[in-house]
This record gives sequence, C-alpha cells and structure tokens, in this order.
Amino acid sequence: MIRKMCDSCSSKSSARNQSSKPNLDSSAVLLYYKYKNIDDVAEVVQEQLQLCKKLDLTGRIRISKEGINGTLAGLRAKLNIYTAETSKTFENVDWKFSPLSENETAFDGLHVKAVSCIVGNSTNVTYSFEGTGMHLSPEDFHKKAQQDDTILIDVRNSYEFAIGHFENAVNPSTRCFSRFSKWIKDA
Repeated sequence: MIRKMCDSCSSKSSARNQSSKPNLDSSAVLLYYKYKNIDDVAEVVQEQLQLCKKLDLTGRIRISKEGINGTLAGLRAKLNIYTAETSKTFENVDWKFSPLSENETAFDGLHVKAVSCIVGNSTNVTYSFEGTGMHLSPEDFHKKAQQDDTILIDVRNSYEFAIGHFENAVNPSTRCFSRFSKWIKDA
C-alpha cells in the first residue's frame, strides 16, 4: 500500500499548528490542497483570484479538474476569511498555518492558474475519486504505520525527508515530486 505523507503527520508541522490563539494581526503562510471534481476550472480560477486580491493575499494556487492546491501568505485574519469563503466550495480541507516573522516575506506576488494536475508529477495520470481509501485521523494513521504489512513511502524531496520523517519510512531520494513516478517505475 502506497501513501503520501502529509504535513499534518510530521511532528514539526503538528507542533507548529497547535498554537492556541493566533495573533490575527500577524502574517502567516497557509498551505492546503483538496481533491474534488471541478467542472468549470476557469470559473474557480477567477473566483480565487478575485478573493485573494480582495484580501491582499500573495502566493500560488493551482486549480485543475481534480481539485485545488495552494500556498498563500497574508495577515492571519485575512487568511481566516479566505479559508471560510473557500470552504463553501471545498469542504473538509486540512488547512495548515505557519507564522511568518515581521521581516519575512513569503511571496512577491499572486499566481492563480489552471493546470492539468494540482501536484506537478510530470505524468498524464487521471484520478478517480470513486472507491478511494478513507481519511485517517492522526491516531489511526500512526496505528496503521506501525503494522508489519504497511510500507510507508515518504514522497517529499530529500531535503524535507532529512528534516523529519516517520520511523522506517522509505525515502525515494527525489529532488522534486515530479521524479517520484520514475522512482516507482524503476522500483
């Protein structure tokens, strides 16, 4: 069984996301993705572009027929508005916030674009959302990861793997996610 490691499962990310009451006047980075069938990608691109401009957010959003993937920066209060508005279309998103220091700048501008897939993997794979696995809570994920018949492949790049990974996770030693498909073929 192959599973992509999500940032919510890494101890570094989890500790960062457990702050009790964020300072709404401080800057933060927001990371998220959601697989969902989108019929009119161009319409969602325009809606996201208008919303981000209205809220003075910067960053990058990729939208395709399979869903949305974004990394945005701005004031925490405005990012909260963004998540509330975007949740009307994309339900049950696992939003990840990371604080920015006062002198830190995450992005120079805003890029919202239609793409063939929300995660660049240099393949022409099409995805079906029928019959997919169930979402696991962090507790259930950790239980499954401990089972002898589980193989956990951490598909993040080598730098991210070196920062932190699950015990016994397989490292495909890729520089970027687009090289993961080649690793699979060669394995």
